[in-house]
Amino acid sequence: MTSPKATDSIAQAPDHYLGGLLERLHGKTAPRLRDALRTLFRELAVGHVCIDLTSTGDDRNSGSRQQGKAWAAWRRELEQSPVVGAPGERRPLVLDGSGRLYLYRHWALENDLARRLRRRVRQKPRIDHKRLAAGLEELFPVAVAPESPDRQRLAATLALLRPLCIISGGPGTGKTTTVARLLALWLEQHSTAPPRFALAAPTGRAAARLGQMVALEAERLELPSALRDPPVLTMHRLLGARRDGGFRHTREHPLLLDLLVVDEASMMDLELAAALLQALPEQAHLVLLGDKDQLASVEAGAVLAELCGDAEGYSPGLIEELGGFCPGILPAAPRPGFDDSVVLLRHNHRFSAAGSIARLAEAVRAGDSQSALELLEEGGDGGLRFQNLDNTGELRKALKRVLPPWLEPYLESLRREDPEQALEAFQECRLLAVLRKGPYGVDGLNLMVEQWLRTQGQGPTQFDPWYPGRPVLLTRNHHARRLYNGDLGLTLRKPGAEASLYFASPTGSARLLPPAVAPPHQTAFALTVHRSQGSEFERVCLLLPPPGHPQLTRELFYTAVTRARRELEIWGTTAAVKQAVARPAHRNSGLGEMLRASREPSRSWREQPHANQLRVGPGTTI
Repeated sequence: MTSPKATDSIAQAPDHYLGGLLERLHGKTAPRLRDALRTLFRELAVGHVCIDLTSTGDDRNSGSRQQGKAWAAWRRELEQSPVVGAPGERRPLVLDGSGRLYLYRHWALENDLARRLRRRVRQKPRIDHKRLAAGLEELFPVAVAPESPDRQRLAATLALLRPLCIISGGPGTGKTTTVARLLALWLEQHSTAPPRFALAAPTGRAAARLGQMVALEAERLELPSALRDPPVLTMHRLLGARRDGGFRHTREHPLLLDLLVVDEASMMDLELAAALLQALPEQAHLVLLGDKDQLASVEAGAVLAELCGDAEGYSPGLIEELGGFCPGILPAAPRPGFDDSVVLLRHNHRFSAAGSIARLAEAVRAGDSQSALELLEEGGDGGLRFQNLDNTGELRKALKRVLPPWLEPYLESLRREDPEQALEAFQECRLLAVLRKGPYGVDGLNLMVEQWLRTQGQGPTQFDPWYPGRPVLLTRNHHARRLYNGDLGLTLRKPGAEASLYFASPTGSARLLPPAVAPPHQTAFALTVHRSQGSEFERVCLLLPPPGHPQLTRELFYTAVTRARRELEIWGTTAAVKQAVARPAHRNSGLGEMLRASREPSRSWREQPHANQLRVGPGTTI
C-alpha cells in the first residue's frame, strides 16, 4: 500500500497538474491521455525525448515496458484529442507521423536543432586550398604509401572544408591533439585577419582540461601563440546563462565567433545543443568532440550519437574532394554519417590495441558479452581482474584487500605535507560505482573507506569532518578562483594550523582554499561513472550493482572501462556484466530521422506568420 507521504508526492508531480489542465481543455475525462502524459514524464526523467508508440516495449530500459500493448489504443485516442497536434501545430502535445509523442517544447527544440544543422552543412566555406595542403604536410606528415588515411589529418581537413565536423573517438585516440593542429591550420588561413574562436565544454572541469591539453600541444609543436592560452569556457558561460534559465546569446544576439570547438559533446543534452545552434552564426565553423559510445547527457537527448548514426564512410563526392589532402583509401558508404561530417578516430596512441583493457573496451563497444567475460576471467596481460561479489560482506573484504596498496602511498605523501605529491598520488587510483546511494553506491563506498581509515588511526571524527587526507569533489563552479564543478581537492593540515583545501592548478602547483569558503562538494574516495567522464586514472576499481538495475547499460560500462590506463578491477557478478554489455542505453528521439529526412523538418509555430495563439479545440485558444 502506498503511504500518504508517497501519495502526496505523486499528486504534486508536474504530470498530475498538466494532466488536469489538458483534461479541462479536452472537455472530458481522458484516462488514456493522463496515462500517456504520466509515461512521457517518466521517459523524460531517464533521458528520452519522446514516447515511441510503435514500440512493443521489448527493447526498452525504462519503466514503461508494460505499456507496449496499450500504446496502439493510446495512439488512436490521442489522434482524436484537441490537445494533441501534428508537427508544426501549436498544441500542448505533438504526435508525429512515426508515432512519437512529445511535449510541444521538446518537439520544437528537436525540430529547430535539425533545421539549423541541415542549413549549416549546406554552407560553403572559402578556403585557400594550397595553404591548407602545405599546412597538412607540416602538421600531419604522410607515411610512405599509406594503406589507409590518417584519420586525425582527415578530421582536421574536414573541419576546414565543412562548416560542421564531428570527431568521435575513445580516450587516447588523439582528439585534443587533432584540435590543436586544426586550430593552427585555421589561424593560418586567417593570418591577415585573425578569426574569433573559442573552446567550450558542458562542464567546467572538461573545459579547463581541454584548454590545458591544447596549450600543452601548442607549446610542444610550437604552434601560434594564440593557442598557448586559448579562450575556453563552459557552454553555459559562453551562451551567457541567466538566472531565469534562458541565455543572453540567442538568434537575436548571436555569438561573435568564426569557429567554436565543443569537447565532451556526448554530455550535451538536447536543450543545450539547440541553444548553442541558435546562438552560433550560420557561417561559423562548429567542431564537436566526443565519444559516441560513452554515456549520453544526464538530461534528455543523445545529440552526439544521433549525429554520428550507425554508418561509417563517405559519399563519392567527398572522397574525390579529399583525394588531394588525405592520401589513402577512404571508406565509401551508401549512407554516411550526417552529411559527410563525421570522423571516427580508432587508433589508440595511449596503449596497444592488443592490451587487455583495450580488448575489453572493444568487446563492450561491440556488445560481445561472451568475449568480455572471457577476458575478465583470463586477466589478459595482468591489467584486468574480476571479483565475483554476491553480498556486501564480500565487498568489504575486497575493499580491505585493495585499499592498503592504493592508500598507503597517498597517506605517506600526506605525512610529508607536500600538496603536489599528495594530489598526484591520489590520482593514481579511483573507486567507481554505478549508483549514488546504498551499499553498492558511492556513498556506501566512501563510508567504508572512512571506516577503514579509522582503523588506521585516521579519518573523520565526530567533531572534525575536515580530517587530513579527505578528498572532496566540487559540485558547483567557483569562477572567481577558477575552480569548477568536477575539480578534486585534498584536505591537508599542518600541526597547530587550520585545515586547508588544495587543488591542482594548470601549471601543476597546488592552490589553497579555506574549507569555510569551499563551494558545494562531496567526499570523493569513490565517484559515480557519470562523474568520472573526462577523467582517467592509472588504476580503476568498478563496483557493479546487482543485475536488473536500469542504469546498468553498455554505454555506462564502456565509459567506466575506458577510465583505466593500466589496471582495471571489476567487482560484481557475471550476470551483472552480461546485462551491462548486452543492454544498449537507447534513447527515444526523432532527431536522427529529421536530420536524414529527404525534406526539411517542419517549421514550428514560432517561425510561421500569424501563428501566435495556442489552439486546443473548437473555439478555444490560449
